[in-house]
Amino acid sequence: MKKILLISLALLGSLLIHPNVQAACTVTSGVTTLPVGDSCQTEPDSYGITLYQKWLCTARPTVPADGVEYDLSNCVQTMNTATGEVVRVTSTSSNVALTSPVTRPPVGVYTHGIMIFKNEFLLKANLVFNSAARGDSQGVGSAVSGAVYCNTLNDSGAEDAGDSMVCDTSAGTAGEWGAILNNFNVGGSYEATANETFASGNRMDAYLLNTDSELADNASEAAAGAKMFGMQTFGTPVVVDKDTRGFNMSFNVSTGASIWQNGNSTYSIGSGPFQVLLTPVQY
Repeated sequence: MKKILLISLALLGSLLIHPNVQAACTVTSGVTTLPVGDSCQTEPDSYGITLYQKWLCTARPTVPADGVEYDLSNCVQTMNTATGEVVRVTSTSSNVALTSPVTRPPVGVYTHGIMIFKNEFLLKANLVFNSAARGDSQGVGSAVSGAVYCNTLNDSGAEDAGDSMVCDTSAGTAGEWGAILNNFNVGGSYEATANETFASGNRMDAYLLNTDSELADNASEAAAGAKMFGMQTFGTPVVVDKDTRGFNMSFNVSTGASIWQNGNSTYSIGSGPFQVLLTPVQY
C-alpha cells in the first residue's frame, strides 16, 4: 500500500534492512502463512522513522567508511533538527507534514539524496497466522494450540533481543515496537552496510554510524552512534528549476516489516525495506 506524504523536499530511497529476507509473506484473506524455518516481509499497521537531516547532492558525496567521516560538502541541506522528528505512516493516514523547517534547494541538477535518521524503526502490527505460533517474548516452548493471533509489544530493543511479539488464541492490541537495528545481518556476522538497486534505476546504500559519524565497526559502536546514513543514487536526476516549489513524496511500506523464525522456534518481527519516491511540484 502506498502512502503519500506531502513533505516538501523530503528525501530518501529504500532500505534493505534484512539482506536474508527474500520474499513477501503469503497473505490470503488477511491470514499470513507462517514462514517456517524462514523469513518474509509484510505490511505493518504502522511504520515510523525519526529524521534528523536531509540533503540533496550534485555529485556522489564521501560516504562513511572505517575511520572516515562522511563529507557532504557538495550537498545542500534541506532539513536539520537536532532532536529528530518522527514520521509515521499508518493504514488510515495518507497526508503527513513535517513540522521542522524545510528549505528549498537552489536551482540545479541533483544526482544523490542523503538522509540521516535514527536506527530505530517504529512498528505496529496485528497478525493472524495460518497455524499456531509462539512470540519471541514468550520464551522457549511449544506454541499453544490455536495461538494464531500475534501482535507487537509496546517496547523497544535490539532486533536480535527477542522481545518483539506475543501470540495468543484471541486477538490482542498491538503496541509500538521500536526495532533497533545495530547489525544489518541480524543473528549473523556483523554487517554495517546494505544496498539495493530497483527497477527504476534508483540505488540505495545504507550505513550504520558510530559516534564520530564514521562507519560502525561492530554492533556496540552502532548502538552508541544510534544513527544511519542513507544515500540514494537517482536513476533519473532530480531537477530543481525556478518553477519548482516542492515535492510530493510517496512512502511505500508494503514490505516494511520482516517476520522470521528463530532457532528456538519462536517468531520475531522487525524492520523491513521501505521506498520513497519524489514527484516535483511546479508553480
